[in-house]
Amino acid sequence: MQMSGFAVGFGLGASTLRPGLQSPGGGAADITATLPPALSPLTDTQTPAEGYAPGVYASSAGTIVSQAETYLVNGVAQPAGHDLAAGDSVQVSVLVTDSAGNSAVFVTGTVAVSAAGTGAAIAINVTRGADQVAPDAIFFEASPSGFAAGAAGAGEVYAPEDHDIHYTWSFSDPGTYGAPVNLVAGLNDRNKAYGRKVWHCFTQPGTYTVSVTAVDRAGNSATASTDVTVGDPAVAWSGSATLCVALDGDFTGAPSGAVQYTTLSAAFAAYGSLPGKGRLLLKRGETYTITSRIDVDGSYSNFHLGAWGAGNRPVLDNIADGIGTLRTKGGYSGDLTISDIVFQGGWDATTETGLEGQWAIFIYSPARVTVSQCDFDGHDTSIYPHTDTAALCVHDCAITNWENYGIFAGKAQGAKAAILGTRIAQHVDALAGSTSKAVPANWHGPLRHGFKSLYMDCCDLFSNNGWSTNPGAVFAAQPCIRHNSKVTPDIYAYYTRTVCEGGWKIISMQDASGAKNDLAGNCIWDGCYFLGTASTDYAMYIQYGGTTVRNCVVVRPDVPALVNGFQAMIYLDTDGLDAVNTASPVDIYNNTFIDLRSAANDTNDPFRIVTNVNGYFSNITEENNISHAPNLPGAIIGDVPLSTAPVFSPRYKGFRWSGAPVLDTAYATPAGAVADYRPLAGSAAIGDATTGQTAYDDFFGAVRATPRSRGAIEGG
Repeated sequence: MQMSGFAVGFGLGASTLRPGLQSPGGGAADITATLPPALSPLTDTQTPAEGYAPGVYASSAGTIVSQAETYLVNGVAQPAGHDLAAGDSVQVSVLVTDSAGNSAVFVTGTVAVSAAGTGAAIAINVTRGADQVAPDAIFFEASPSGFAAGAAGAGEVYAPEDHDIHYTWSFSDPGTYGAPVNLVAGLNDRNKAYGRKVWHCFTQPGTYTVSVTAVDRAGNSATASTDVTVGDPAVAWSGSATLCVALDGDFTGAPSGAVQYTTLSAAFAAYGSLPGKGRLLLKRGETYTITSRIDVDGSYSNFHLGAWGAGNRPVLDNIADGIGTLRTKGGYSGDLTISDIVFQGGWDATTETGLEGQWAIFIYSPARVTVSQCDFDGHDTSIYPHTDTAALCVHDCAITNWENYGIFAGKAQGAKAAILGTRIAQHVDALAGSTSKAVPANWHGPLRHGFKSLYMDCCDLFSNNGWSTNPGAVFAAQPCIRHNSKVTPDIYAYYTRTVCEGGWKIISMQDASGAKNDLAGNCIWDGCYFLGTASTDYAMYIQYGGTTVRNCVVVRPDVPALVNGFQAMIYLDTDGLDAVNTASPVDIYNNTFIDLRSAANDTNDPFRIVTNVNGYFSNITEENNISHAPNLPGAIIGDVPLSTAPVFSPRYKGFRWSGAPVLDTAYATPAGAVADYRPLAGSAAIGDATTGQTAYDDFFGAVRATPRSRGAIEGG
């Protein structure tokens, strides 16, 4: 098929199409892009096809039978292998056809081709553990040079290279995460990453090519790649270096040559006595009762705990009150890897009863810890890094039903960490908490940390409980994320493709005590979805300069206020008035802010994106956002029409606590509140971001069209 003839015959100009526009020959609602096609930065040494990433399409009338691309260079159709020149303008148009005969045309954003060798360059630095076998969590850091955005200047903390250069990574490791439930379709892609400092966990042995492409606001771009080889643990620790446990004594299917044990205690004793490195595997389908803590100390050469056989993951069931399940002690500094294990505790968040003081994994030594594809249920705190020299990667795990925290890392102030594809969601039927910490109750939220460096990607968080001294028994639900609660200096954090639902403050970026001098860092929130509940007063409460918020969707549903009432989307305040902190940029652009409150649920707090308390912060950018408050007095509706198609189901069912255990569903989040609110055809937001700061790509990672649109998602 000659796609250039199609484009000319229907008069589809490359500069007028947007992702999702239907061709005149198709049903207008039949074919949609669940993941739009995209075009990455290109140089004059590349071809159009080298930057093209196909979309994913669905049809309500049948199945997708074909998708044909037209590569448009300066508006003219060219072969996929066309030699590009600096200054060329490239766009890809895709004709998608379904089995019912419907067709639709989707287009990528337009990319300007840059000249290779203009001075921009990038290098990849790799940090990994000593074992280097699957699952292998590896830290990658891009080091750019020759770009318009550079490192922090003398006496400054804010590093433009962290905020103003767009980094796109690929790992030659396709797939999706299994743990997240409430992610927007199209985001769950474990083969991608964004940001200057990222992690990836390779779950299978092999050699992988890791690539990064960087582009800045001036159009400078560079690409680099490196290969990493991940070993096979069955080869690295064959024969007697593998210890297998089967409580039933049936070792059918166990690894050949493995040493066999029928009790967990005997296996751990033998593991600590191995002359070299090895691994310990528990039989799938079995439950191992824990009555005393497992300590990993200096007697271990390494620690690799996993599963063997077929069936459900083995369960470590802690039935002892007041003790943890597994702890690294001060003498252990090697790799610690745990995969395919269920950690079961004795706490029940739905009744606020059961065993207390149980943590599943306590890191109390300078170990390098990987926790991959594990489940955690019923603990005080599931994962507790307590040292500032540890490295931690939590990968594709599910954490729920806790008393205190999902993950608590308030004292791990020197650690590098990643949380990838993980669900940290309190039980949907959990009681709301207590008026006192002196009684057993659901006290805190999914994540509190002070990591020196954190990369969080494709995660699913939910908070619906907290504590308060309010005698009226209305509790401020804890934030989904408490960022830098110990005021770690010069912190780096990148949060992306993550959904956070619930919390008095959905996101809290402040000192836990309020007594410390707030310090600037480099924190980027990119492509996240923040869903408030009846208890939400603030979407983001920020006390740290050096923060960028872009490509995020923020929604406050139309429900009564449980606490004080909705105050602001982003609330800026600070303690200590550190001059570097308050002068560091706070950039808020290309977001979509939705306030669905009606007059009945209005607490006399007008809609506003930013509240800057006392004008403390002096370097704030608030540009190219969408604001939509259709039901408040003086309705804000200038960017309609916006999509209201549901993207996931909210978890919040309403309010109940131990003193009033009957669920009050008047506070439940309506399902219709959860949409992506992308601008539809006819919206004033489309193509309207012609001045000010704009994001290179959008919420879905699609390179933005030219001219770019306001809001988190390119419209059309």
